[in-house]
Formats: sequence, C-alpha cells, structure tokens
Amino acid sequence: MSITKVERRKFWPYALIGVIVAYACHWFFRVYEHSPVADSITDPFGLTRLDWVSQNWSSFPWINLDFSENSMMAGFFGFLAVTLFYMRKQTPGVYRYGEEHGSARYATQEEIDSLKDEIEDNNMLFSQRSGMGLFNKRLPFDRQINKNVLVIGGTGDWKTRSFVKPNALQRNSSYIFTDTKGLLVHELGKSFEDDEYQIKVFDVITFMNSNRFNVFRYMRSELDIDRVAEAIVTATKKSDHSGEDFWIQAQTLLMRALIGYLYFDSSLSGYVASLPMMADLVRNLKEKDGAESVVTILFQELENELPGNYACKQWALFNELFNGETRNSVYALVAAIVSVFDHDDVRRLVEDDDMEIGTWNIKKTAVFINIPEVNPAYQFLTSLLFSTIFEVTFKTADDILLGRRSDVSYPLHLQIEGDEIAQVGKIPNLPPVISVIRSREISLKLMIQSLSQLKKLYGRRYRNYS
Repeated sequence: MSITKVERRKFWPYALIGVIVAYACHWFFRVYEHSPVADSITDPFGLTRLDWVSQNWSSFPWINLDFSENSMMAGFFGFLAVTLFYMRKQTPGVYRYGEEHGSARYATQEEIDSLKDEIEDNNMLFSQRSGMGLFNKRLPFDRQINKNVLVIGGTGDWKTRSFVKPNALQRNSSYIFTDTKGLLVHELGKSFEDDEYQIKVFDVITFMNSNRFNVFRYMRSELDIDRVAEAIVTATKKSDHSGEDFWIQAQTLLMRALIGYLYFDSSLSGYVASLPMMADLVRNLKEKDGAESVVTILFQELENELPGNYACKQWALFNELFNGETRNSVYALVAAIVSVFDHDDVRRLVEDDDMEIGTWNIKKTAVFINIPEVNPAYQFLTSLLFSTIFEVTFKTADDILLGRRSDVSYPLHLQIEGDEIAQVGKIPNLPPVISVIRSREISLKLMIQSLSQLKKLYGRRYRNYS
C-alpha cells in the first residue's frame, strides 16, 4: 500500500446501521403511540407513557410495517443521526494501514521482470531469475533507478563467484575491480582481451606487472590541489576523535602547500611532478644551522616567478599559524605519510602515468586494482586513485552530455565492482558521489563482510552507504 494513501471510511456499513436505527425508531414510536395518553398537567413529559412502553414492548410484534407520519419522522431522524456520525471530521494524517510492523516483502517474479532489459546481455545479474537493466535510457521512466548495490557476506559466501564474475562476463560496460588476492585479472583478463577491452592493472600488493598512476597528470587547475591533499589526509586519518582535527587541518595545510608547489613549479619548468617529490621536499623542510630551509628558498623563488600563487599563500599561512615544536610535529606527521615513497617499487608506481582514466567511460576498459588484505600502508594510494577516477570520469561524462565532445554521443556505463571495498581505505566524499553517479552512467557495487567495516571507516555516517 502506498505510504501517502489516506484510507476513507466506507459508507455502506453506516448505511446499513442507519436503516436498522431508522426502523428501530419507527417501531419504538409506534409502540409509544399505543400507550395510554396521560394527563398533560400531572405528567407534562409523558414519563408514564414511557414507563408503559418499557413494561409492554414485548407484546408487540418485531415486524411492524404500519407506518405513521410520526414514526416515519422518527425513523428519518434516526437515519440522519447515523449519517451525521459518518460525516464527522476524520483524523488528518498519513497512514500505512496493515503495515504497522513493516512492509518489507519478497518481490514477485512479475515485479522483478519489470526491472529487466529485454536484451539479456544488457542486464545486471543478481541470481538465475533476477536482474536489472543496466542502461536507464532503454527502460521505462518509472524503472530508471540507480544501479548501486550493497552486498554483505562473510568469508566464503561466494560474493566474488556469484556476483562479481557473472556480471563481469556480461561484458556490457567498462569495469573497475578491486581484488585482495590479485586473481581476477588472471581469471577474467583473457575474456576481456578477446572482447577487445583495454586492460589496466594497478597492483599495490606486489608492485610488479602494473600500470602506473601519477595523480599530477590529472590535475587541470589549482582547485585539484585541495582534492588531492584531502584525499591523502582523509585516507591516512587514524580515528574520528575531535582532538585529532587540529592535526588533520595542519597536515592538510602543509600538504596543499607542497602539492601546490609541485603543481605550479612543474608547469613553469616543464618537468613531470610526482608524489615522491613530496618526500624530497619534506626532507628539506627544517632549517639547518640557522639558515633558511631549502623549501623556504624554493617557495620564495616560486613567488618571484608567479606572484600571489595558491601554493605560496598556503605556505605563508602555515608558517604564520604554526611555530616551534608544533610545526616540527606537523612535519613529522607528513613525513610519516610520504615516507612510503622511499621504496623504489612504490616510487616507480607513481612517477609516471599510463592509466588513461579519461578513456574509461569512452572505450571499453577493464581495470584491476589489487589491494593487500592486511597491510594498510598503501591504502592512501588506492583512495587517491578512486578520488581521481570519480573526478576524471565525471568530467568526461559531463563533457559528453553537454555536447562538448563531438566524437562520442553518450558515455559508456562504468561499473565499479568494489570487492572487499573496506581494504581500499576511506574514499573522500563518498555519500555525495553515490548520489550523483547515476546521471553520469556510473554504478557502484560495494561488497563487505559486515556493516561494522563501514562503521569503522566512516563512523556515524556509515548508514548513508547502507
């Protein structure tokens, strides 16, 4: 039943009661008319007649169709009283009759089939008999809903085998897979290759046989500086304690300055900036022997070449707000984050880029992101990758939908199969992303072992994802 439906009173029960009351009034009045007439002076209210009726009513037959003018009038007023009771003011409000204990139920096969596309290969599969059309433009308007899915199942519950792989073998869109074992690329890669997909692998388990991802290749304006800094800091945040906010804001401010310096300086000097260069900058943050630090001198040179730039403003603000041991503590926090780039394998992974994210919703692509199950040291890399994926694919889809690209008429659907998504780390701004991806032909499938995993990552806001 619809939640907005207000159930009105049915008239026929009241009509039936009205007829019964009308006949009762007629019958009573006919008995009253047979009672002896009392003296109006000694009994002005006719109580003796009523007393006579109470003692002699049983001697009269129940069926009496001998109507008089007065008995008909009594019957009319009896029916009118019931009618007025029916017309009484109804309590205003919205009700869900019969759903006081909830309205959840299993869908019928007819309801399930109404969500499907007529072409079986265009469906997203849930089971042998249930599915959902992936492309909204092929479905009736009232069935054009988002294609986001939350799959909850413990270890060994066949999340990968029964959901991820069947939908992957549909090969009806571009795909992004997260994989904690690194097996999916071997099990599905040949199938995608045979269907002429471009295949990308980002491996932070072995760091071998992997494509490379350099976030600076996807920074188009200084506004991207904030996005990259926030993604790194959010992904490396250890807890949601309010006392940690001070250090988070301090780290973010320094991150913006360092990332901004690399962004502007690389544009002026013509080199390719990369995240490992941040580690080199952090090593030269502190003053030595009373002399200005190397980084301070670099920012001064950048300010001379590009006055009033965003990076130098952030650097000046950081130095103005933080001094002494507080500043050194912030240096240490940022150094702990970027120290992972001291590994040659990690440095090679992010120094250059061949992921070609801008083509994923134009050309059929299968992306395999291999993430470690128990080592969170590199979660910020996958979190930053996902932040960049959303930014770039949104921009590409918007350009296509707004007619800025003449080579593509409509964006290719992109399915993100987030198997064991909790291992990716905290993805910044995920709730607003989920709310707007449908219009960009993107869908997100989150697979977790329990809701507690989401709660651990996103705190009180975890219900927004479930």
